[in-house]
Amino acid sequence: ARVPVAPIVPPLPRSTCEHPYYPLRAGYAVTFKNSFNSLVDGRPAVDHYTSRVTEVGAMHAKLDTVFASNGLRSTQDIACDNGVLLARAYVDMSNSNRAFKVETTAASGEYLPRELAVGSVWQQSYNVLMKPTGAARAGDLGATPDMHGVVTINHQAVGEEQVTVPAGTYTAIKVKSSTTMKLDAVRGGLSAELPGIQVESMEWWVRGVGLVKAQMQMGAGYAAMSEAETVTIP
Repeated sequence: ARVPVAPIVPPLPRSTCEHPYYPLRAGYAVTFKNSFNSLVDGRPAVDHYTSRVTEVGAMHAKLDTVFASNGLRSTQDIACDNGVLLARAYVDMSNSNRAFKVETTAASGEYLPRELAVGSVWQQSYNVLMKPTGAARAGDLGATPDMHGVVTINHQAVGEEQVTVPAGTYTAIKVKSSTTMKLDAVRGGLSAELPGIQVESMEWWVRGVGLVKAQMQMGAGYAAMSEAETVTIP
């Protein structure tokens, strides 16, 4: 009798950017619960978003993030250089109520270092153009102007600890980050420097899993926390 032969299934494509703490491969996805204070009225709010790898190549992987409440979408292209992850665009997932569309005009520094361990220190920098959305367009009289900004993020892996989120309990590298954003308002060819924005945050990265929790604080009045609800690792 003829023995049935199972069909040959080609393996999922993988990127050489796949990091020990960030498995950037086709089919990888994490759904987060995002709790934050509304920037409009300060009230507590909850949303959910899913970050999913939609494309991988020899030297890059693309993440597509979609918020459940309003379909807001962000795409981030992550490149690699000898094991170092490099983000080509600035993406802020702390609040789904976006008043601005953010475009990155330049990027430098590391998204994740090649060897993530307690004591690791690294930096990112982005030049961004922020354009108001909805009714508050810069071309309207009295509306919010465009803003040019420089975002600098300093990271330090400060420890290793257990963290519990809806997706499970993990041993994670805890990363402390300090973000400084310098902004200039631009309208009609004129620009004016605005007060800078300072954000302090913590992230928990798990080997073989990725980011499972993030907390951020901006001044005394705004805070946000993202926790992984489900993690899909093909």
